[in-house]
Amino acid sequence: IFAFGGGFKHGKRDEPSYQKFLTEIAENGIVTISIDYRLGLAGVTESNLIKLAKILETSVTMAVEDMASAVKFTLDNAKEFKVNPKQIIISGSSAGAITALKTQFEQCNSGEMVSVLPKDFEFAGLVSFSGSLVSFGEKLQYKNAPAPVLFMHGTKDELVTYNKMVVFKRGMYGPNYLIKNLWEKNNWPYMAIR
Repeated sequence: IFAFGGGFKHGKRDEPSYQKFLTEIAENGIVTISIDYRLGLAGVTESNLIKLAKILETSVTMAVEDMASAVKFTLDNAKEFKVNPKQIIISGSSAGAITALKTQFEQCNSGEMVSVLPKDFEFAGLVSFSGSLVSFGEKLQYKNAPAPVLFMHGTKDELVTYNKMVVFKRGMYGPNYLIKNLWEKNNWPYMAIR
């Protein structure tokens, strides 16, 4: 299941720039589902950082809820889609990767944003193309271990941090920070391409 990028402002599931990538995956026998999600920052012109942080939080929450709904829909229709419910991998690019990382974080912590998912559901993996895990004040810890993650991220990304950025107790934790402080310390499986 793939979520497009676009800063939570723009983009769509059939974005031409992703079609070759998605088609190649499908041609290799992997069921590929590209999803839409609500764009909470579309048309936002707010310049007050505190208000903008709250709008971003709402935007990420909506995107995570939409990704969880897409996963639930896929599970409910697994037979028709020829999907193994135990092999669902979520992925995304930029804002879509933020959505995927936050979705798995919520799933591992039984969060309200993913309450539509079955309680015993676990992802088989996650692929993050230039994504960071966002935190809106909650502790950066996993109650249950996350699925294996493939992090692909440029070290000089100026939009989505590769390291860590915290403002007003809201944080964006990139793969460099996540790997050093969570994945390696907990011996969780991952691969990183920088």
